[in-house]
Amino acid sequence: QATWATERSMRTYYGQPGFQPNGSPVFVALGTYAGYDLSAKWELIGSLEARRLRGDAADSPLTERRTAYYAVLGVAYRFPAAR
Repeated sequence: QATWATERSMRTYYGQPGFQPNGSPVFVALGTYAGYDLSAKWELIGSLEARRLRGDAADSPLTERRTAYYAVLGVAYRFPAAR
């Protein structure tokens, strides 16, 4: 996945006095998603993702780390189909 931002968005989230970012790529991410059926109505779901800031977002004085990792684990319920 890759995400780009407009100049206005970049200045809102990453701008500081003396640092005015332009519209540019914000981040790239790589990850995976998996699901496992626990029963006919319940599913265990999870995902792992690595995200890296790019362009002016990575160069912003507000940026502490350029790379972040995410893990999600959850349970989903399937509602009966409407007829």
